[in-house]
Amino acid sequence: GAGPRPAPASFLDGGKGASFAKAFAKIMGDDTSKAKKQGRAKKVASSEDGDEDEAGPGASSSEGEPEAAAKAAAGAAAVPILAASKSLAKRKAEEKEAAAASRAAKKLRLEMRQRGHVKVPRRGEDPAHDQREKGLQRLATRGVVMLFNAVAKAQKQQQGAAAAGSKAVKLNKASFLAALKGSAAKPGE
Repeated sequence: GAGPRPAPASFLDGGKGASFAKAFAKIMGDDTSKAKKQGRAKKVASSEDGDEDEAGPGASSSEGEPEAAAKAAAGAAAVPILAASKSLAKRKAEEKEAAAASRAAKKLRLEMRQRGHVKVPRRGEDPAHDQREKGLQRLATRGVVMLFNAVAKAQKQQQGAAAAGSKAVKLNKASFLAALKGSAAKPGE
């Protein structure tokens, strides 16, 4: 009936799901599986080359262990579990090259855009530049004030003509600019 259960077999010992466990151990870099593989490889080598190693199957040379470990690590790193196909590797290489070319082209475009660009100094960094900017700001303010005054004057003329019942004076571009220049000639008004 209900006797004692047998001890569950370890995944790495080859029990149920052993292939999954081996793959998982490779992914995780499990040291126990590497040690077991090295032990098996040594046993196979010692059984094949029995006359070279006369110390017996239990003896091991300390010089061969680091080399075997290095070879096993290099072999595990060189061959992935799910190796990519050649066409996939080729496509990835082409995509890498295209990305590198794209980055280089973008860098060149940015350099071309920045060529000849002069950074505007911040306020207080260059007093001469600050004075020039202040003068330009005053000039722009005067121009805008003159423009609005001319527009207001033209609107008053049209409203006055409409109130008097006479024909409204048409204002064209040339007469408007002349009125602007006339107001610029008389800064006292």
